[in-house]
Amino acid sequence: MEATIKWTYPSNDIKIACANPMVPVNLMVRSSKAVYDDGGITDEQPVVIIMKGYPKTHPGGTYKKQEDTEVENTFSIFYYKEEVNGEAIVELDVMNGIYKVGGEDLTAERRQNLGI
Repeated sequence: MEATIKWTYPSNDIKIACANPMVPVNLMVRSSKAVYDDGGITDEQPVVIIMKGYPKTHPGGTYKKQEDTEVENTFSIFYYKEEVNGEAIVELDVMNGIYKVGGEDLTAERRQNLGI
């Protein structure tokens, strides 16, 4: 899996973390999901995505006079978890062989059979 993040010139700490391909980076993305019915928006629900992965690219960015600098980093993701309104939607842990959808562990029996 891959994730690409476009930054408007990130802080030095972020640039340093994204420059080291030997150390995984923990990423958290937060959003708000609108819930609709026939009358319009009825609710707002939090969305949280947690990812862990290794930096794959570290471009310097393009600098233009009087414009914000945008930098794009790509990560090789080995852990991904998505929650909406506190409910686990999907969790994928490549290194531990875990794949859950809606809280159901779809690979539990396989891990048990393999003794892991």
